[in-house]
Amino acid sequence: MRRALIGFLTLAVALVAAAAAPARVGDDETRPLALHTMKENVGDAIKLETDAVRLLKAGNVKGADQEIANSKELLDGAMGAAESLTPPSEMDRFVPTWPENKNWAGLAHTMRLAYGGDAAALLTGSVSQKIEEVSNALVRKTAIYQLVNDELTKPMCGLLVNVEPQPSVNGTTLAGGTQVEINASCPQTKLKDIVVLTPGAAIKEIVAGNPKEQAVMKGKVIEVIANGQTSGGVQMIVDPNPPEGSPIDVTIIPQAAKRLAEFFDERF
Repeated sequence: MRRALIGFLTLAVALVAAAAAPARVGDDETRPLALHTMKENVGDAIKLETDAVRLLKAGNVKGADQEIANSKELLDGAMGAAESLTPPSEMDRFVPTWPENKNWAGLAHTMRLAYGGDAAALLTGSVSQKIEEVSNALVRKTAIYQLVNDELTKPMCGLLVNVEPQPSVNGTTLAGGTQVEINASCPQTKLKDIVVLTPGAAIKEIVAGNPKEQAVMKGKVIEVIANGQTSGGVQMIVDPNPPEGSPIDVTIIPQAAKRLAEFFDERF
């Protein structure tokens, strides 16, 4: 038996095939709450500091300091949420954080740096120094917001492909065919379709992995109509056995029309 496990889509806007096992860190209820807290507080802090830069350039230092102080307070209120958001298992989900800490592991650290930038801006009497500190803090806040917002708005799915080759005895292949099982899971996303592009081999039989779903064969393409389930897939019998390295391309399409589809490239 061969098991191939591939994980979550990276946070890039382009569709990218992931390469790690899907494993969410944190409780199904507490993680979304922390993410929403971060999005709201950091998003509001970005607005305040954008206004602070405008006020500083206009010569209104008092008004700018008030906006910076309010931003600092919002970050302080979300610090616990940031520290609770430990990285997902796939550590290659890069975001443009500042300056070199570019993955989920740096979230809480980046929050502390942004908070420190706000504090430094309030302490200096130099307008140019205030603008520099606030601008740096804005880069960090924007990176944090991007990371959190992407997790809340983009589909986060995992795929498991299990291939059991045709059995053989003394070099003679027995009847039955290769059994392939494909299971997709998107814990926080309802699915519309799971589309499987099969290799150029005969598909003898297909069965939907979930009784609430329907599997339909269209040429070399299997469409699993997910009917709003968060997981599902298909079991199929392939005969003859396709050559080693033959592709099995899987596209997961969420119900929400504005969300990206997620693409996985697996092979026999």
